Amino acid sequence: MKRIFLAALAFPAFLALAGASDAALAADRLSFGVVNLATLYQDSAHGKAGMARLEKLQNDAMARLEALRADLARAQEEKDEAAVQRLQVEIQGAAYTFQGVLSAEQENMVSAMQAALEKSLEQYRGEHKLSAIFSSDTILSFSPDAEVTQGVLALFNKQAVDFGPEPSLELPAAPAGTDSPAPGSPADAAVK
Repeated sequence: MKRIFLAALAFPAFLALAGASDAALAADRLSFGVVNLATLYQDSAHGKAGMARLEKLQNDAMARLEALRADLARAQEEKDEAAVQRLQVEIQGAAYTFQGVLSAEQENMVSAMQAALEKSLEQYRGEHKLSAIFSSDTILSFSPDAEVTQGVLALFNKQAVDFGPEPSLELPAAPAGTDSPAPGSPADAAVK
């Protein structure tokens, strides 16, 4: 009977120790958060500002190309072959230049936002004592409790992001010898 009594007293102590060790194990477990990167880039103030900037640049480039195409159409109507050839080359060069400017600007914006996003992720991870934050694109399954996108977004919106000066859409000067010949010159006579 004495053994049963001691066992009965020891059992609650054993449970308390087991519970304490489970709590210690739980505290030692890795905790992580999951973010939707597309949401962070698209819904952030920086993402919206960057997209508006890129759209304006694209619209300006398209307007310049349309102006060149209108000049080409006039030259074709006037049957000015020298101007037609010059404008065709100019349109191709402009399209290539504008595409390069837009691509470089997009890379610049992503790079600037990525630096601020990394700071926000690190700040959130530290403040919430998380072991890691993963992209939802790389996790096959996770608890909704692990979703931290909105918390990171709030921190990201507070970060300063500088995209730098707006890029120029100025076309490089045409190389010497590509201009149409001066009226009355021997080259002009050869063209006619």
